[in-house]
Amino acid sequence: MSEAAITIGNGIPVGNVIVDPSKIKGVGSWYNPYLCIPIKIQMYGRKDGEHVALIRLTASMHLKETIDINNQFGDKVSYDLIFNMAYRSTVATKPAEGDVQLLFSLTHVHV
Repeated sequence: MSEAAITIGNGIPVGNVIVDPSKIKGVGSWYNPYLCIPIKIQMYGRKDGEHVALIRLTASMHLKETIDINNQFGDKVSYDLIFNMAYRSTVATKPAEGDVQLLFSLTHVHV
């Protein structure tokens, strides 16, 4: 499992993104190949009257840990998550969780 913090402002943690590498798989066909990366999004509980929502998710793949356009692998993907605000904080002590599948279109060179 790989985990990264979701932060706002000056690094205030509001949640986590969790990736299980064993669940990453190729989908589609030879004519339309994709890489599917399922992720879990956790949003921490907030105080009563405070709310944080994840309304857009943008992801990209890179050949190195440093995020740079020169080592980007394929195109960015972007998802609007504003509908029903499924990824939002609650007043509960347990983090609210949801799943998203990132689909990266691949070329035959990538495959």
